[in-house]
Amino acid sequence: MASGFLFFAFGDMAAEARMEQIDPLSDLMGVSKAPDQRFTFNAQGFANLKPEPGANAWGTLWMVPATAMEALDRQAAERGLQRGVVFVISPAGPRVPATVYSNPGAEDGKPLPEMLAGAVEAAENLKLDRRFRKELSNWTA
Repeated sequence: MASGFLFFAFGDMAAEARMEQIDPLSDLMGVSKAPDQRFTFNAQGFANLKPEPGANAWGTLWMVPATAMEALDRQAAERGLQRGVVFVISPAGPRVPATVYSNPGAEDGKPLPEMLAGAVEAAENLKLDRRFRKELSNWTA
């Protein structure tokens, strides 16, 4: 990969199949967590992150080709999200900055059924933190 960036994917985007659709050259680095970030859904029903001390949002860390940023930006805009940076604990252990798409100021809402199903499926398939999987199971569409 000539040029790329670290991307923290959460919710339905954490799944390998979703990232394959964005760019098949994306490399999965592994399961990661974003400390002091709370997983939620925005008023449009899409997965979102909001800062919250002590919370942990789980997802996957990817090395994504720079050419995929336009597609990610477009999809994020459709979901009411914007590009930002969060620090994540990488699979290797250190805290690293990663691109993320969220909207910390968005109103919380009820998940769209397909977004909740995608988030639950990704969490189960990737064996994300069991407490996080339990938290996901408490959401209703």
